Amino acid sequence: MPRKPAPRHALVVHMTKDLNLAPPVRPPARCLSPPTPAGRYLPPDGLSIRTMDCSDEGLQRDVEAWLSIQNQAFRDRPRPWKRADFQRELHERNWFRPQHLWLAETPELAAPVGTIALELVSCTPALSNEPLGGRIHWLAVDPRFQRRGIGRTLVLRLEQECWERGAEQITLETLRSWTSVTGFYRSLGYQENHVISADP
Repeated sequence: MPRKPAPRHALVVHMTKDLNLAPPVRPPARCLSPPTPAGRYLPPDGLSIRTMDCSDEGLQRDVEAWLSIQNQAFRDRPRPWKRADFQRELHERNWFRPQHLWLAETPELAAPVGTIALELVSCTPALSNEPLGGRIHWLAVDPRFQRRGIGRTLVLRLEQECWERGAEQITLETLRSWTSVTGFYRSLGYQENHVISADP
């Protein structure tokens, strides 16, 4: 899903999915994707989803793969992203966990082709018993592999993690002008809540 950089005076839409409206029976942990109202979702043939490799060599390889996917999906950025951008957007965030960054792999390419990250949050961090919520960060798919169900599979894998952890709601933010992106999330049950200005 190629996207353009946010222009000045852009509007950011906040979207939410209420997991309490999801089917009450949760899938087993080994299931790739949770059940949907239309039945169990079947991922594309040969597609595999894994978390970030935390070994020294694997971490370096996966960071490079994440950057490659981001740069392919966001080609209109003023400059390609580098490792410092990964550090800023993910690694230095206090919510970041390698096990909550997923990479999609296909037999057609000896490298990941899609990625998504999850932030688990509490509405009131001071309350340990506060229900968890999830936030979607940096969903991206290599343009060569878009429209094959990879983005959908990544979102459903993230939702499965949220459900297993008792999260009640998932949120995300995207540009209102990216109608293909907002349409994609609406097709997965996300609704627009409010719109804010992205002005600096």
